[in-house]
Order: sequence, then structure tokens, then C-alpha cells
Amino acid sequence: MEFTNLRFLTLLIFVFSLNIQAKKNFYECDLEISESDTLFSGGSGTKEDPFLMSTLNDLVFLSENQQYIMGQYYFIQINDIDASSSINLNGGAGFLPIGNIDDAFFNGQYDGNGYVIDQLYINRPNMQVVSFMGRIANTGENLAVQDLGLTNIHFIGGTVHTGGFVGFLANSSIERCFVTGTLDAEAPSGFVSVATGSSIKNCYTKINIASNNFAFGFSAYVLSNIEKCYSVLTIDSNFSINSYASMSSNAPANTFDDSYYLETGISNSFNYGETGLSSSEMQNQSNFEGWDFENVWYMSDDNDGHPQLRVLVDPVEIYDYVYQDANWTPAEPTGNQAENSSVYFDDNYTINNDLSIGEIQIRYLSTVNVESTLSVNDKLNVEGELIFSSNENHIGQIGELPDGVEINGEVTVERYIPVNRSFRFVTSGVNSINSIHENWQENGESPIGFGTHITGSTTGSNGFDITETGNPSMFGFDNSNQTWFAVGNTDQDHLEAGQAYRLYIRGDRNVDLTDNESESVTTLRAKGTLETGNITFDNLGENAGDFNLIGNPYQAIVDLNEVNFTNINPSFGWVWDPNMNQDGAYVVVDLNDGSNTGSSTANEFLQPGQSLFLQTLNDGAASVTFTENAKNVDEMNNSVFSENQSSSLNLKLYKTETLADNAREIDALQINFNMNSNDNVDSNDASKLGNPGENLARQQGDHFLSLENRSLPSEETDLDLAIYNFQNQNQNYTLVLETENLENYKVSLNDRYTGESVILDENSNLAHFDFNIDAAIPANIDMNRFYLSIENTTLSVNDESLASEFTIYPNPVKNDKFTVQSIKGNIDEAEIKIFNLQGQNVFSETSIFESGKIQVQTEELSPGIYFVDIKQNNRSFKEKLIVE
Repeated sequence: MEFTNLRFLTLLIFVFSLNIQAKKNFYECDLEISESDTLFSGGSGTKEDPFLMSTLNDLVFLSENQQYIMGQYYFIQINDIDASSSINLNGGAGFLPIGNIDDAFFNGQYDGNGYVIDQLYINRPNMQVVSFMGRIANTGENLAVQDLGLTNIHFIGGTVHTGGFVGFLANSSIERCFVTGTLDAEAPSGFVSVATGSSIKNCYTKINIASNNFAFGFSAYVLSNIEKCYSVLTIDSNFSINSYASMSSNAPANTFDDSYYLETGISNSFNYGETGLSSSEMQNQSNFEGWDFENVWYMSDDNDGHPQLRVLVDPVEIYDYVYQDANWTPAEPTGNQAENSSVYFDDNYTINNDLSIGEIQIRYLSTVNVESTLSVNDKLNVEGELIFSSNENHIGQIGELPDGVEINGEVTVERYIPVNRSFRFVTSGVNSINSIHENWQENGESPIGFGTHITGSTTGSNGFDITETGNPSMFGFDNSNQTWFAVGNTDQDHLEAGQAYRLYIRGDRNVDLTDNESESVTTLRAKGTLETGNITFDNLGENAGDFNLIGNPYQAIVDLNEVNFTNINPSFGWVWDPNMNQDGAYVVVDLNDGSNTGSSTANEFLQPGQSLFLQTLNDGAASVTFTENAKNVDEMNNSVFSENQSSSLNLKLYKTETLADNAREIDALQINFNMNSNDNVDSNDASKLGNPGENLARQQGDHFLSLENRSLPSEETDLDLAIYNFQNQNQNYTLVLETENLENYKVSLNDRYTGESVILDENSNLAHFDFNIDAAIPANIDMNRFYLSIENTTLSVNDESLASEFTIYPNPVKNDKFTVQSIKGNIDEAEIKIFNLQGQNVFSETSIFESGKIQVQTEELSPGIYFVDIKQNNRSFKEKLIVE
């Protein structure tokens, strides 16, 4: 069927296209608008801070101000708008369509945010384009309008373009919108009058038509992609329709992809390939082929049983738990109660106890603070703010995420930093499109308690804060070349999850940069997308012994024992402790048990926002892979159901004046002794990473160690120490020596310079050694001034006369038993004890010699080195025994 006005319609489209091209340069230019000009409810019109639309006045101001219509601004509606009073606007002419003043085309982006505009009225029969949005053009792939409903409209138009939602749409996109109400015009269209080169997806119209001429279900003229839309038209019985098009009067084949209309039974109607459904069929979800009823559409008894857009449905209908107006419906979920349920936040809320949720929806302008652990099992949609907060008492975390979890939107992560001017080894828990300056430097602002100064310029260039010296305070580490480098800028570089830095933190941005004593607590904030799933770092050093700075990429505590290492030493991590010495010091953590060489709290758990050094094991490629199951948000060690049998020696270096004040040591060294270790330097020993202040290390040849694992000495052994990089010309120091499970050993600390020694107190397992350094005397500050002596006293108390009377065989023991034989045919009883290398009694028995022999069973003993102690008549004999 042809329409007499179709040629005229085509001509109008051509004219509009010329207008669009003529206006192109105008609406692509930047417009200078002062804050006093805007009457919107808030915002600045940027993507990050859109104009807030909350009243009819906001809509009117937009429609009547060309600079906002044609400028590329962002708008977001923050509540339902009652537009019933629009009937009184402009002397009864009602609302002025947006984009219909002086040929202005709307060129911004309007996010309805799931809200509606109700009872909007327009009475302009002499205007060419009548609709809520008069003209939209050239927004391209950006959505011109989304998530908006127009309810109970009443538009009175003329002979050309009257549309329920938009009059003329060119080179633009609309998604998830609908319109209901009445259209009264010569040729009204339910949704859009003309659409060229555009895309309309997941929209619908339910319109009552009042016309004496033509009516179009969705669009009068379409050269666009219309996908998954439907129309329901009611013809007012007081009017006669010459022709009725179910969706469009003129559309190429397949224009309406998976789209439908309600069949009205009117004889003079036609369609262009779309599918007609009866009223009952419209109420059956299965008839809408390819539609997404999990995320976009929703079926209920409302809306005549026809499909509704989820974003515009009352959340109480869709979600299991809803938080609105400071109230929960039906009740507040706790613990794992909602782990398979959906939760909707439309107000500010704080999660201060661990909470597991299936699906989370956080609405725009709503802020959810996480102070504990949030677990998400299905989906997380963040339109508002989700903040993983941090202070001296808590840190918000996101728990282990199952495979397939969907996360949409950005979150903010925080890292609390206590007061203490020092370097920190930090990283970000998000990937941010914003610069370091916008995040950790608070975009140059100075909110109390947040952000920090990052220096590196005397003029403030490249995003740095100005200092007189311009010395840098932020460094990265080149793992491949084993070198530190100063970060070149903070206004261009972006934060990446797991990208590690050494950052000098004085406090928040209110600290006085001209005062070297000024400091405060602060919290570093970063906004971006969370890292999830497996994350691999492979830009690592490829030489044996190379150190690699690695950051925790998750907003969760990570157990380093669960991280996957390839050609990385799994035994040790080097953590920077800013609370040691004046400027901080490295602490070696034994990742096997979480212990460290000193009194630091560092352990095998890597905190959110923290980084550390790991070491390449052998020559060749190396990598570190974090996995979701490495998260340990409870920071719980696995229980070990066995007694600690290890022997150790711990040595700490203090400034004497601070030791008296119970201050922390400035460096520490640990030596572990066990029978499975050897005395060579290998991957079981932790290399020394040099501190900027004083250093204490165990030196063996060319190797400097922070933690050494070695065998227990069977004879007197001297172990060299190295103490270096003294910071003062004249300073008093104290070495504190402490042992564990070394009761049968005499341990002494010796000074080569003075010839003095201090022997460990056997009762307290503790010894103190005070010394002074004088930089003017080379021998006094010699790196190897001190050494340890360790003597095994178990072997030094034999009664030689008794030793000549007994023999032990076989030794080594091979068949779970050995024999003690008396050369003199002794028949008296003897007490036989066996000790391990730690001096612990592992066997005790009193037996009588039979035919001069006593057999001892050893099946309960593990392979290793032991000492057999034989006592008879107040005499004793000891001999080393090897069990294989």
C-alpha cells in the first residue's frame, strides 16, 4: 500500500539531513557555560559527574536552552518526575520538545536510570516535530537515551512528525525505553516518527491513537535497526483511521529483528515482516524469541501481562531483598542467608559483617561501604558507589569469586596508612582509567585524611606536587634489569592492579612539605574495575637470584602459599616493614610457616594494596600467578597438630637508646638448625636485601643471608656475621641473642675488635651485647667484627673408662635395631636413652644385659643422627648413632 504523503515524508527526511550536516560543527564545539547558568539539580555535565534531572523544571530548562541540547553533555534522572503541571506551560502549549528550538538537535546522553516521566503534555499542532525528544542526531554508538519510561503522555501534533518518544532520530541509539499514553495527530507514530541510520533496542510503546488519517505502531519511516521491540496500539473509536501500520509504513525487510506487535483485527492494516501476536500470546514469554528475560525483560501480571523492562519495574517484584529509604524489604540479609539470592540497594548502606550474596544491584546515587568481607556468587552491578573501606580497625575485602561471576561497574578501594613518614611498598586493587594524580593525589585537592603528596618536580609539572628540591618520592622496580626507577609522571600514568611501587608517604595532603617532621595518618583511594580470576605476572628477572617486586592484584588478603610460582623460590618473601629503624627495613618471611627474622608482624599473608619481593630460583623464565583460591579473607593459618621440634638462633640489632624504650629492632637475622638441612648456601637460605639504614646479616663466603637453614653442628662451629652501613659516626648499639631448642649447645657471641665474648644464659636462652662504633677507627666498624660460636655439649661429657667397656653395633642402623655389648660380659642393668640433635629425649629404657648384650629397637625413630646415652653405676657414656 502506498501513502499519498510518503513522497513528502521522504523530502522532509532529506531536509532534516541537510540541517544535521549544517549544524555539525556547532554541536561538536566546546561550549563555555558558567555554573550560574544551570538550573539542573546538580552535576557538571561530564560522564563522571552528569547533570542531575529530578524535576519538571530541569526538563523545561533543558528543552529551552540550546547550548545544553547541542552540547555533548551527560544527564541522569535521579527519581520519577511528575510532569502533570506541564499542561499549564507556555499558555497551554505544554512542554517544548527537546531538540525543537531553532533546529537544535539533541547531541548528549540522557540516562533515565530506571525512572519515569509521568503525564507529560504537549499541544503544538503547528509544530513540525512533536515528541518528548524532538530531534536526536549523531550520538553514534553512544546511547542517546536509555532506561527511561514515559507514562500517560498526551501529545497533540500536526501533519508531519508526531512520535511517542522521539520525533526524528538520525545516527543515534536508544535502548530500554518505553512510552504509554495518547497521541493525537494526522499521522502519529507510537515510538519514533522517522529513524535513519540508527539503532533502537529493547523498547516498546503502548499508545492510544486519535487520528483521522494514518497511524503507525512504532515508526512512520524506518531506515534503521529495530531489535527486540514491540508495539500495542489502541484506536480511539471516535476517529476513523484510513490506514494502520502494525510497526511501520515503510521499512526494508528484516528491519524489525525479533520484534512483535499486538494484532488489533483492523482490516486496513499491514506490516513489514514483524510478527503479530494475540493478547494472550503477548503474555507468554516463550513467544518472544531471542529476548533476554534474565537481564533485560520481565514478565508479571502488571502491564497487562506484557513484557516489561526490568530496569523500570518495582525492584520489590524482582529482587529477593531490597534496601530503600533506609528500610529492608522483607528483612535484612545476614551471613550466608542471601548467598543464592538477589539484593538491591537504593540507599546508602554499610556492610560491617561478612556477607555472601548471589546478585547485587547498587543504584545510582547509592553508596555501599564494605567494612568486612563481601562475597558475590553470581553478579555485581555497580551504578552508584561501592567502597571497600579501610581504617585502623578494618579493611573491606571481596571474597573468592566463583567461575563465571559477572562484575559490571567501577568500585573504590582504600588502603589505610598509619602515621609514620616512611616508604611503603604499595599497589592498587583496581585497574583505573584515571591517573595516579586523580587517585592517590586526590586530583590535587586536600581532603582531610585522604591521599598523599607525590613529589618529583620543583614546578609541579607532570602531575607532581611542588617541592624545593624536586626529589622523587615514587619509584617502580624493573624486574628484568634489577633497578629502581623514578616514576616519570602521575598525570598520565594509570594505576593497574598489582603494579607495585615504592612510595614515600608523609601523611595526607595537608602535611606541610616544607617541614620534615610533619606527618599524619592517611588513606589512599583508587577507583576502577576489580581484577578477578587468574592473574599472571611474567615480566620477571630471568637470572637465578634476581629479585622481583610483585603487588597483590586483589582487594583481598592473599595466602602466598596458595599462589602459583614458576621458577620462583616458594620458601621466602621479602617484605618492607616501615616500622623498623628510622626509614624501614626488609623483613624475610618464611612462607612455609609465616615466621620472620624479627619482631615484625609480616607473615605469609599479603594484604590488599601491599607488595613484596620474590626471588627467581634458577636461570630462565619465571612467573607468579594469583588465583581466586589464594584469597584468605579470614587470615587464618592452617592448624599444625604437632610439637615444634625446630632449633633456631635469632639475633637482633638495636640502637641502645631505643632498646630501653621497648622500640623495635633496626634489623634482624635468624639461623634455623635441623638435620635435613646442609651448610651450603642454596634456595633454602634467604639472601639479604640491603636496607637504607644499618644492616645485620650472616656472611658465608660471598653470600649475605637474612635467614639461614643449616645442620646442627656436631663439633664447635664459628659463624661469621656482617654488620654494616652504620648511619652515625658515634653510636651505641646492642645485639640481642635468643635461642630456641638449643639446650645442649653452648652459644656465644664474640667481638674480634675487643676480644670480648658473651655466652648465652642457659636459664633464659637470652644474651645482650653492648658495643660502640667509632667511624674514625676502621677496625671498630669492620663489617666482620662479630661472629657466633656454637659448641655441642652433648658430646663433651663421656666417662672414658665406661666408653672402653661398651660397643654399639651396627652403626649406622639398618634393620630397626642395634646392640649394646659389654666387653666384660656385664650382667648388671643399664639405663639407655636416645637424644635427637635438638637434645630432646626420644627413647628411654632400663634393661639387664643378657649374655653381655642389650638389643634396642629403633623402628619408631625417623632416619637421622642421634646420640645414645648409657648410664650405669653413676657413670655415663655417649656415642653418635646414625639411623638409616
